[in-house]
Amino acid sequence: DQYDVIISFLEGPSAHYHSLLKEYASRNFTWIHTNLEINHWSLKYWENLQKESEFYQSMDRVLCVSQGVKEVADRLFKLKGNSQVLYNLIDRDKICRKAKEENVEKQKFTICNVGRLAEQKRQDRIIEVAKILKDKGRNVEFWILGVGPLESVLKEQARKAGVENMVLFKGFKSNPYPYMQAADIFLLTSDTEGYPTVVCEALCLGKPIVSTSVTGVDELLANGAGVVCDYNVEKIAEKLDELIKSPKMLANYAETSNKRGREFDRNSVMEHIYSIIYDITVVSADVGEPKFSIPGVKVFLVNFKLPRTIRALLFILTALIYVAICNGVILVEYFQDCSILKKIFRWKKMMVDVRTL
Repeated sequence: DQYDVIISFLEGPSAHYHSLLKEYASRNFTWIHTNLEINHWSLKYWENLQKESEFYQSMDRVLCVSQGVKEVADRLFKLKGNSQVLYNLIDRDKICRKAKEENVEKQKFTICNVGRLAEQKRQDRIIEVAKILKDKGRNVEFWILGVGPLESVLKEQARKAGVENMVLFKGFKSNPYPYMQAADIFLLTSDTEGYPTVVCEALCLGKPIVSTSVTGVDELLANGAGVVCDYNVEKIAEKLDELIKSPKMLANYAETSNKRGREFDRNSVMEHIYSIIYDITVVSADVGEPKFSIPGVKVFLVNFKLPRTIRALLFILTALIYVAICNGVILVEYFQDCSILKKIFRWKKMMVDVRTL
């Protein structure tokens, strides 16, 4: 059977599986989400760089989440005219609405970071910055929202630096927006990002932003919407200190950030996506509420925001129900740490790519 289009939403295993299936569709699209020059993590899924490059060169569209990601992809894979920028979908109205769901109080000038506690996110820099500001006598507090493999290491680092009462680990928050809203500054300290969605969310909330110079942030914080600095903790501390000492400067950044945040328009991004894949029907199943189209639809995209095990079971159930009413379907879903589902399997005319992140 031939399908209208096959879409892989991530570099690495998803793109590699796509390379095995691309002959089944008349058109093929793929996404790249990160700066692969800084961290070419996807290469391990390919025989060599040439094979990976040939895949991207064969795509009808290579969709990159920022201009910086596109420039890297063009250089790395020698793309000629088939790549374009398509920014991540940001629902500003939903973010602002969820920010009001909880009243979060703060006692001090507060700097917030949201992200997985992993090497790429470099929250260790926050602890070093906190120590610098403490030595300067600044009465500030850092909130770190997230969990991850480095949590115990970071907490021990904070204890040894004497800032355990200054750097507060808030854990995972299903709704981080009230905390981001309550904070005075949003701080990003990552080594690499493709298009920092969390910065977009902070802009939607009108937060002054200080960020390391990761891919995509220059585009987001242009025209004074925030401060971009290098990866040196002294420089980060210096920029934060300037804002702490200058309420007027802080207010100016907040105003510009708010204006920039209003530019995120969910409908225009969706229209852009539809204009690219105009001849397919996209069906979404969000928070476990699948919405089915008429029989004959050729592509089904699933986005479950549920615990991993429940999400996996619902995905399989949805797949089996959906294939019963469609004459051919490709389903793609991504699971984290679901090793039992880490395989490609076929059932009737269905192909499912299940992988760990």
